[in-house]
Order: sequence, then C-alpha cells, then structure tokens
Amino acid sequence: DNVIIASDTTFVSPATNPRSTSVPGGGSWDVRYESEIQSLELVGCRNSCGYRVSYGFRYASLDERLQLLSSQNDDYRFATENDLYGFQLGVATTLWQNDCRLRVDADIKVGVYLNQADAASSAGGILLDSSGRNDETSAAFLGELGLDAVYDVSCCLSLRAGYQLLFVDGVALAADQVPNTGNLAAGSPNVPVSVDSSSLLYHGLNVGVEYRR
Repeated sequence: DNVIIASDTTFVSPATNPRSTSVPGGGSWDVRYESEIQSLELVGCRNSCGYRVSYGFRYASLDERLQLLSSQNDDYRFATENDLYGFQLGVATTLWQNDCRLRVDADIKVGVYLNQADAASSAGGILLDSSGRNDETSAAFLGELGLDAVYDVSCCLSLRAGYQLLFVDGVALAADQVPNTGNLAAGSPNVPVSVDSSSLLYHGLNVGVEYRR
C-alpha cells in the first residue's frame, strides 16, 4: 500500500483538448495529487538449486486523484481507477545468511495483466458545472524488485524489512487525462475522449510479516 500526496500553489490553467474557455484570469491555484496502489497475491512456491520460484494470481488496484482549486473557487478534478488481474512469476534467492536465523533475500516478480481502467473529470464553481467519464480495457505490465533482511521467528513465520521497487505500465494516471478531456465550461461536454495509458514507478522502504505453510 503506497500513498503519495503533493500540494503546491502556482499559476496554471487546465490545458484541455479542446482548450477550456472558462479559465479565470489570474489568481492562484492549489494543486493536490494523490496516488494509491494496493495489491493481493495468491501464489505457490517451489525450491530449486538455491532459488525459490513463485507463481500464481495477483490483483492490483491503482487509484489517482488530481484537484486544481483556484482562488476564485473554480474546482477542476481528474480521477482514474485501475483494476489489474493477471498471472505473475517470481524468483527469489538468498544473498547472505549467518548461522542463525538472519538472512538477506533478493527477489523479482513480473506479470502481464488485464487492466480495467476508468477515467473521470469534473469542473465546478460559480460559472462551471460539468462532468464526464470514460472506461477502457487493455493489457498492462507489473514488475517488482525487492531486497529484504529476513528474520525467521519459526519455521513458518518470518519478519521482513527492506527496499522495494514497483513498476507499472499500461495504467491510466490522473494527470495524463487532462489533455484528453473536453471543454471544461458550463453546459459543455467534457467526457474524456480516451483513457490515456502511461507508466508509474513506486519505490521505498517496507516492513512485513510472512507466514508459510
């Protein structure tokens, strides 16, 4: 579960396609961006020649929100939802191990997924009131690389802490939908003309508990 939140104040106007005709003249904007990914894995494992091979099903949910709020209370919002279903393969190995229960593991996972993506946009304010959405089904790729320190509490239970890289391709991101959105004006259609797909890289520290049967 990863969440990124950014906030800034700047001078911008939504570069929609076609160009929005109701951009306020001047003033400041507050920009807020959120990105959240959650994942569920159901996998089996086999040990072979010092490597642990995993295989199975994975579901990932990637949701993003982009909000632009002006000092004149004009509110532009762009949102995407991605539901990924697919099969993944993984390989893990032990890079170092002492005589007790502590070791360092490295692993890589790759998979191809069916992505059900949904994009939505809305404009609200004194002179603005419009919204629209579109959806698309396409292929996506998810790759994961991890380096973990592992402490075996028992033969079935381990504590893990390390660093993780997660790369996703073929998903809809909120910021990429802005130029795909129609005229953000009152009474004008602003349904996304398409769902633009792009790539995203998450990385950071992780901690967890692993149970094996």
